[in-house]
Amino acid sequence: MKYLILFLLSLFIPGIFLVIGLALFSSLNLLLFGFLIVFLLALYPDKILLLLFKIKKNNFHGWAENYLKNVSYQLEVKKYSVFTTEGKNIYTLDGIFTHPRIIIGEEFLEFFSKEESEALIFASILRIKNKDSRFRCLSSLFIDIFFLPFIKIPSQNLKISFLSFRYLIRSYFYKNKSETKNFDKNLGPHRIPFASALFKLNMQNDKGNFFLEDCTFSEAKTDQIIRYFFDNGYDFNTRYQDLLRENGKA
Repeated sequence: MKYLILFLLSLFIPGIFLVIGLALFSSLNLLLFGFLIVFLLALYPDKILLLLFKIKKNNFHGWAENYLKNVSYQLEVKKYSVFTTEGKNIYTLDGIFTHPRIIIGEEFLEFFSKEESEALIFASILRIKNKDSRFRCLSSLFIDIFFLPFIKIPSQNLKISFLSFRYLIRSYFYKNKSETKNFDKNLGPHRIPFASALFKLNMQNDKGNFFLEDCTFSEAKTDQIIRYFFDNGYDFNTRYQDLLRENGKA
């Protein structure tokens, strides 16, 4: 069902080109061009999203680099690339025909404790292992390309309406309680520091990039606002409490 919804959203792109082609040229050539774009986005979503980063040479060394190699070996993730960028966050990008990429903020190791850093690194590799990062890259592009025009709507009420619809789709994709709890269960002894790291991430004032909200672990600011109008999904506060409770800390 998730992939069906994603496919229907992807038809928005060739549909736009079809309308433009018929309106201006009375031609279907732009429709084919639209499908070509969808095909390229589907094959290389990570490469497209990579353009949104100010990528820098990897300076991720020392104990963190050794821990990353150790975890990737344990979880049998053999190929991946590491880049650094601005900020404190950590992102995972993956595509169908490319190897995974881990993007780490330059302030990451300073902002988090060693235990929290290890938990986020482990969770990132786990997300790559279970192919979740690949689906997130793919859906981020198609969902956000569909809703991007509505961000510029001058009417605040209408904008909130479209963002609410976006939230409902994304909450169905990523906020499923059983899937999230299963992911958290696989974190093992990293659950407590992971909960602490999530708390720090969600206390930041940085809104982040519209296209990259689903490629990291912090909850999108728009989700935090819109969630007050809906009682669905698995929100951050509930997840945080569950992570602590399952370890006897709450």
